[in-house]
Amino acid sequence: MAMTGLWETWKPADGEPVQSCTVCTTDANPFMLDFHDRMPVILPDAMIEPWLDLSIKDPAALKPIVAQFPTDELQEWPVSKDAGNVRNQRSHLAEPLK
Repeated sequence: MAMTGLWETWKPADGEPVQSCTVCTTDANPFMLDFHDRMPVILPDAMIEPWLDLSIKDPAALKPIVAQFPTDELQEWPVSKDAGNVRNQRSHLAEPLK
């Protein structure tokens, strides 16, 4: 799953360069509304390359790329509560609970 994001390197007037980033969000689709009123902008496979295309300068051209991801293409399953702790980085945390 690919999500949209933005990054920038900038230098404050009196400091060292800062690298910052953000995940782009949109209104939650019906699937995600049970969890939150916002959701990341998820990219269908066909939209990954256009999102990364540095030749696109017109923000209006990006609007179709950041369309809300279809509800019927998402799924959910229960996972361990350990998945909610950023210190836990093991791959089995994403496996469905039995």
